[in-house]
Amino acid sequence: MKSTLMRLKEKTKTWLSPKHEFNSESTEFKECYAAAVLLQTQLSDAISPLDHFELLRLLSFGLGLGKEEVKSAIILSKNKEKVLESILDYLDTEKKRIIFLMDLYMLSYVGDDFGDKEEQAILIYGELFHMGSQELKLIRAMIKAAMEEELSECMNIYYSMAQVKMDCSLENIRYYIPELEYTSVIDTSVLYPGRKVHINGQCRLRETLVVPKGCHIIFQNAKLKIKAPIIVNGAKIEIINSEFTYDGGNFDSMIKLTGDSSLIVRSSKFYCRNYCGVVDQSAGYIDLLDATFYESNLKSAVNFRGDEMIVVKCHFHNCYLNGNGAAINSQAKKGLIGSCDFEGCFSDYGGALYVKSPVKIIDSRFRHCHSTKLGNSIYYLGDAMKYVNKTLYESDYEDRAELVQRFDDVDDLVGVKEISCSTHFANEIPIMFSNRIYIHDSNIYLSNTLKASGGMLIEQCLIKPYDFQGEDLLEIINGSAVEIKSSTFDGKGQYGGISATGTRLSLFSVTFKNTNKGRAVYNSVDLHAEDCIFNNCNGGAIYGSRALIKNSTFVNCRAERGGACYLAGSKGLIKRCTFEKCVAMIEGGAISRFGNYQIEECTYDECEP
Repeated sequence: MKSTLMRLKEKTKTWLSPKHEFNSESTEFKECYAAAVLLQTQLSDAISPLDHFELLRLLSFGLGLGKEEVKSAIILSKNKEKVLESILDYLDTEKKRIIFLMDLYMLSYVGDDFGDKEEQAILIYGELFHMGSQELKLIRAMIKAAMEEELSECMNIYYSMAQVKMDCSLENIRYYIPELEYTSVIDTSVLYPGRKVHINGQCRLRETLVVPKGCHIIFQNAKLKIKAPIIVNGAKIEIINSEFTYDGGNFDSMIKLTGDSSLIVRSSKFYCRNYCGVVDQSAGYIDLLDATFYESNLKSAVNFRGDEMIVVKCHFHNCYLNGNGAAINSQAKKGLIGSCDFEGCFSDYGGALYVKSPVKIIDSRFRHCHSTKLGNSIYYLGDAMKYVNKTLYESDYEDRAELVQRFDDVDDLVGVKEISCSTHFANEIPIMFSNRIYIHDSNIYLSNTLKASGGMLIEQCLIKPYDFQGEDLLEIINGSAVEIKSSTFDGKGQYGGISATGTRLSLFSVTFKNTNKGRAVYNSVDLHAEDCIFNNCNGGAIYGSRALIKNSTFVNCRAERGGACYLAGSKGLIKRCTFEKCVAMIEGGAISRFGNYQIEECTYDECEP
């Protein structure tokens, strides 16, 4: 039975345990490695592998193996010859062999010494690795001191290992002595073109780290506190199983990349503490997998303007920006954002994402993101319907405002036959539809008059101005088969609704409100309006000819003539309509008509004159 003190020590060691050097290796490597160390523990006469604390710590906490992977390793361990052959192939560097031998010694230490059979097996491995006797003695002494928690002796042995040039770092030793605390300062002089540099352990960056062209820097199992940025100019940087934390300093992004640079991130975390972004890259390539970004500010967590961007299974939490795209601002030439989570992100355009076509966004989730302008979750420059798929939104803000696509000119609409997500038409765009375009279930934000001709069906939409420069929201010239259903036009008290010169226009259950400086519907031919509402139309509701208007309501409409309707033509019908508080300056508070119009079953209340 283990004593209470021993159980407490094991719990403390587990809690402090860092990741093993091989934690980021492939699953095949780790399963083979686990099988090899299992064979070592099976040699012991003193303890069963099932009761071996250090074996459990190595497999679960060090290597990060799950139950199924451990099961596979157990099955593999039954074929000793295959395990031996494979492990010799995998351990292809001196550093890997040293770590393997340290693990074997650690697992062989039971009570207060190493088992004879276990140590004999280690010596055989030493011969296979061509390891010298001095190196083996140092490895043995290091693990013995570590298991006995002799920290000062461990450091003395480490310095002896360094003197004989054994490839082993303090971070490697720290796995065996989790209580060991140290912090190193990164020396910028070690970086020069053509050199590959590994950085691990607890580090502090106090001055700007410039990575020159041709250099390759790898942060692996590192915990980096940053007081100055990393500047990468045409170099390669990898960040694996590491943590970067803002620790003071005046800079807007932790890592800035220019030239033909590449950034690869795997299973790492970035803590910005509301003081900076993480990546600002103007050229090159970026590949992020299983990275987590917390509380970025001043710049997007990832601001990318290079060639290709891959962001997969990443997480962005509480990113904030007085700009566009708090989590990601991308103008990549191509790229993918897939299976990512965004929570509590806030900015101007695109609370979480400000992305330019043709970057794909798929299988991602957005929770409680918000923008001060458009696109609470995503503001997409281009055809979002083509490139954004399978996204999930959870929000308390305006309906259909999570994803907004932006069209700037006619070229953006080439080949578009359907618009089914909220859209910002940023400029005055003349649109000629050879076929009938279908716009539905969307918010349409107009910064200038949307000019169109050809066929059009609008259904379940809200059309409203946004930083608007124009008179009418929609201008249709010589349109054919233009039909609008169950939609709302909001002039915001400043702009007209639809100008439909030479166009046969059909309106069903459409609301026009707060129009100004023009009619809600102007100059339509053969207008058909049914079950519509015209509310607060300053400048009048309808101007047209040969109109059929049924079951519609006009409230607070004002104009010089025909406060609600000004109609001409040889025929027309207004039936079962309601007019309330409609006023004309000259004549026809409700209706001014010319021609053979019939008015049937209509009611009037407080209309003047």
